[in-house]
Amino acid sequence: MMHLRIGLLIAFVAASFGCTSTADKTADCCANDERPVFEISFFPESMHEKEPIVDILEDSSGPAIRVDWARERYRIAETSRYPRLKKQILASTQWEKRVPKSELLGVFTGPPRDILTVCDGDEGICLQGSDVPRRWRDELIQLARIGKGTKIGEQSR
Repeated sequence: MMHLRIGLLIAFVAASFGCTSTADKTADCCANDERPVFEISFFPESMHEKEPIVDILEDSSGPAIRVDWARERYRIAETSRYPRLKKQILASTQWEKRVPKSELLGVFTGPPRDILTVCDGDEGICLQGSDVPRRWRDELIQLARIGKGTKIGEQSR
């Protein structure tokens, strides 16, 4: 089970960073044709206990969320939650230790644990286990559960 989890995590991170770095117009994971300016990827320790995997990409058209590796992306409906979370992250002591995106961890081994990767432009942080602030974790799970708005590609009616 742990090998499957690690394999899936590696595949997701590779696909996520591949999409955002190439900005391929045919890539399903990107909301539009431009490179995201802010990215959050969260893999909960308890994925098998139905806590959602959360992927948020923000570009000039706004933030979009994808849950549990679904192909569909949604605009974030919780308009105050996401900006508040983003502001907390960028003002944190964790963010002060950011590194170039190319230096972020790409392979995760060891016991199951929360893994949070945040990138702003070409810099980012990767937090694991107890280093992931509880309030960030809780906000991301709430956004995944109740924060989805209009599906990207559909017109609001």
